[in-house]
Amino acid sequence: MEMTAAIYFPIVGRVFIAILYIISAVGMIANLKRIIELMASKRVPMPHILLTITIVLWILGGVCLVLGWNVRIAAAAIFVVMIPVTLGIHRPWEAADPAEFEHELTHFLKNVGILGGLLYIMYFGAGPYSLG
Repeated sequence: MEMTAAIYFPIVGRVFIAILYIISAVGMIANLKRIIELMASKRVPMPHILLTITIVLWILGGVCLVLGWNVRIAAAAIFVVMIPVTLGIHRPWEAADPAEFEHELTHFLKNVGILGGLLYIMYFGAGPYSLG
């Protein structure tokens, strides 16, 4: 089991993280207006431009993670975008009511966990079954 895990777990982990970003980017494309309005309501500057950059980086970064190509760069690019997303959009400390607090805290903590996974990829790289 240990040898099998060492071979397959890295690619499975990369694909799981990549799926999150690719599907999220597609969802953003489908809901551009609503997301730009949300970003503007959170006082995010230049929401059109920043959303476009986020979508492009999440799709390209996700594809790179799946393929195992330049994964350290891909993970770093996604990581850099995730910092302002996490701190600028999901701010539980600004919640107006308990339900909003719970919602924003869940997304904030989820993002912190994902940032940990991205740091892991940045340090250890793609592992077996990769193009890089």
